[in-house]
Amino acid sequence: MRCPFCKSKDTAVVDSRASEDGFSIRRRRQCSHCGKRFTTFERVEINMPAIIKRTGVRREYDRDKVRGSMRLALRKRLVSDEQIEEAITLIEQRLRSLGEREVKSEKVGEFVLEELKRLDKVAYVRFASVYFNVEDPEAFKLSYYNLLMNNPHSRPMSIRKCIYQKNMRNIIIPFAIIIIPRMFILFKYFLHFNKYLIFYLNLTNIFPRTSFIR
Repeated sequence: MRCPFCKSKDTAVVDSRASEDGFSIRRRRQCSHCGKRFTTFERVEINMPAIIKRTGVRREYDRDKVRGSMRLALRKRLVSDEQIEEAITLIEQRLRSLGEREVKSEKVGEFVLEELKRLDKVAYVRFASVYFNVEDPEAFKLSYYNLLMNNPHSRPMSIRKCIYQKNMRNIIIPFAIIIIPRMFILFKYFLHFNKYLIFYLNLTNIFPRTSFIR
């Protein structure tokens, strides 16, 4: 294998170990020409299902694209490349376990979100805010707050659910401000109407209509 730094073909394996899931082998190589070290991964090549984009376009599965998205979300976070590679391998295993020839891109996004949530919650919120196109700072803050307050026995609130709650709050609060005072006014009118109705009924009992007929 060529050295990525000096392009020399004279490289040697100095360390080799299996990943935690056992489906890939991590190898540390050293270039005999420049002396620099780099990491390679060896894994079984298995056909992956095709990915159907939201626009309906069919694309081949691209591991590099998934890696790039995860690295962007994990930028400046304390997560190693080995952990990222293992997470991608788990994502690919789950995709293959579906037994489908074609998988929607939303499913890949869900798997990536679950792995990012396991690796780093900040990266999870970063990826989710872009994936769900969150433009409201309140929804972003609410999602992160729920992640921070999450306990081991409860599932953190998703970005989609935070947006739903935000929208419901925008509906309920104006309803409470506008409709409820008008309901009190209507109730007040109803009490006045009821009062006059009782007075009218009392009058009809005191002066029956037939008494005025001669």
